[in-house]
Parts: sequence; structure tokens; C-alpha cells
Amino acid sequence: MGGGMVGDSMVTKDQYPAFGHAMRKEFLIADDFVPLNHGSYGAYPKAVRDGLREYQDLIESNCDLWMKKTMFGKMVELRKTMADFINADPEEVVMVQNTSVGVNSILRSLSFQPGDKILYFNTVYEPLYSALVYLRDTRPNLDLVRVNLAYPLSDDDYVRLIEEAIQQHSTQQHPIRYCFLDAVTSVPGVKVPIERILPLLRQHDILSIVDGAHAIGQIPLDMKALDPDFFVTNCHKWLYSVRGSAILYVPKRHHAIVHPTTISHGYKKGLAAEFEWVGTLDYSNYMSIFSALEYRKKIGGEERIQTYCHDLAIRGAQYLSKLFGTRYIENEEGTLTASMCNVQLPLTVSTEDDVLFNKGLQYMVDTLLLEFKCFASPYRHAGHWWIRCCVQVYNELEDFEKLGKALQIICARLEKVKGHVEQL
Repeated sequence: MGGGMVGDSMVTKDQYPAFGHAMRKEFLIADDFVPLNHGSYGAYPKAVRDGLREYQDLIESNCDLWMKKTMFGKMVELRKTMADFINADPEEVVMVQNTSVGVNSILRSLSFQPGDKILYFNTVYEPLYSALVYLRDTRPNLDLVRVNLAYPLSDDDYVRLIEEAIQQHSTQQHPIRYCFLDAVTSVPGVKVPIERILPLLRQHDILSIVDGAHAIGQIPLDMKALDPDFFVTNCHKWLYSVRGSAILYVPKRHHAIVHPTTISHGYKKGLAAEFEWVGTLDYSNYMSIFSALEYRKKIGGEERIQTYCHDLAIRGAQYLSKLFGTRYIENEEGTLTASMCNVQLPLTVSTEDDVLFNKGLQYMVDTLLLEFKCFASPYRHAGHWWIRCCVQVYNELEDFEKLGKALQIICARLEKVKGHVEQL
């Protein structure tokens, strides 16, 4: 069902639409808004909206037929489609609402012995750090081992820090059993060299749990080549599907231990059956992935999309860092940037005082949204203020120019009052 056509007026001589502001009309973005935060919640084109509506209408036309018959066949088709997309076996792919749901399903399925340890990083997504803390609080004698990263960081240094942590903290009596890592971190928004890290973990008999929330649609994925123990990725962030659609990959060797957080009819009937029905859901979100993949093919496919977004992210980072007189995050090898760039802000307000930082952060968020009608994600890392900009096919360098002007004004205001926003 429904993908929708790209407007004929946008088609270039190579039969694909020109990327940039001409693509805005393909999406549902407000005319007066500058979007540079695609990575947080995603955005889907009108063609995907149309496909979503078709499935919603189909479901409502005979909900009993959908829930008792049609849905199961469509979910099998979807799992096969997504397995092909990430080079996995269909039996190893199930759908979940989002990465947080998938990760919690994994974490709460794992068994631990007293003294076991989980390796994680200071760049972990905050809600999933809470999930790790919950495990530590509810599993006797489970320890969390933190690796601190300060970007920019070379891939060699990343691997070295993991090796050092394993040597220092993993013993026969108290081993590191699991490693929780990102494929692409949220903040800073950078790629992680998982193709090098996963083999290292296997050498030390450490199971890998990969938060790939930002992965699918932003970087190529090959599960058979990577061979993670667990991998979760959101389709609604970078793949253009509707919010509330993600993939959980579990290789067959772990099927017996993984269960959804909500146990239902499928318990003990296999991985697919357990995750397929976790109570009544609106499956149209999952079905929107079909339209998303169709649309991506029509506008040129994965390599074309990712190349445009990567190149503009680099250009945007160079522009903003020059404007601010600061720097952007990238290493000498150029391996950190996918479709997100991270630029240091011209702001000396302390990031160590949580109260001061959070008030300043909220002021920046509110002012970007309400006064300047643009948005990218501000955050702190390694003692500095940063802005994360997410690039999509509807962006141009002009968007960075507008964002840069807004941030200059906001940072000057905060600098003037030394972060005390109540004085503004």
C-alpha cells in the first residue's frame, strides 16, 4: 500500500529530486520553521503520511479481520523487508515501539551472577542510563563500569579505552559480562566504531548490547557482518517512518533468553510471536515503514541521501565554527560525522553547576523555538557548551546561517548575565 509520488517539478535530469529547500514541500514542516533537529523525533514526508492513512483506514474498515488475520501476515512481510534492509535473517528481527522499549526488553531479560559487571560510557542516552541504574538497584551485587569519553576522539583511542577498562575491571571472579554501547551517540552526535569494538568484545566473552537509535537511515547496517548480540534501532528517526516504530535484532543464539517487557499470548512460542502481540497496538506506525522505504528509493536511495546529509553536515559545522570562533567535533580520520554535526558554542558559562546549566539550557531551547523559530539540540560535553545539528534532505546551508545568527544572540545574552537567566 501507498508510498506516493515525488513532485514532477522537482525531478532532476538524473530522475531524482534535487535535495535542499525544494524538498520542504514534500514534508509537513511549517513554512516559518528552520528544522535542524531531525535526529530527536524524526520527520516523515507526505507520501508516508498518505500510506499511514491508508493503513489506518484499512484497519478501521474491519478491525477484527486486521487483528485476527491480516496483521500477522503483514508483520511477517515487514520483518522480511527489514531483515533484508539490515542483512539479517527474518527470524532474528522483531518490531518494537522505540529503542527504549527494545533495550529495556533486553536488559530485563538478562541473567546475572553476583559480581557481574556492565561496561557503559558517559555518552549513554540518559533514559537508558536510568535503565542501567534500575538493573543495578534490583540485581544484587551487579556493578556498572563507566568509561569516560572526551570528544574529538580517534577510533584507535576509543578501542584503547575499552581495552584498558576490560583489563582494569574484568576478573575471573567479577567479570564484565555485558557492554552497552551506541552505534551513533545522541550527544555528541557521532559515529562509534562498532565494527572494531564488537570483535574485541567477543574476544573477551563480553556480550554486546547496541543502542542503534540513530543508526538506521543514517549509516549502513549489516547485522551478519557486525554480529552484535543485541541491536535496537529506531526507524522513525532517520528512516522517515512514523513515530513509534523500531527494530530489535536478536541472533538465534539468544532467542531463548529474550522476552518483551510485556508478556502476553506469545510467551514461549518464539521470539516473533512474543514481540508480535504485546497487547492491543496501532500497527499502522509499523506499516508506515513500507511507504518510508518506497519513498527513499524514489528520491535516490540510501547512498544518495546519506551522502547529501553528511556533506552538508560537514559544511554546516565548518560554517558555524568559523562564525563562532570555536571548533566542531571531528577526528583526523574523519570518522565521527554521519548526518549530525557538533559545534562548540561561544559561551563560557559553567557547565559544572547543574542548576545554572539547566536554566541556561532551558532558556536556549525556549528562545530558539519561540523567538527565532528554529531548533538544534544544545548540550554539554567535556566542560563546554555544544550544539548538535541534524541534517536532512530538506536542509541547506542557509539553515545553518539562520541558526548561527540566533545562537550568537542567545549566547551573548547568557554571557552578559553569566548564565543567570532570571536577570534577562
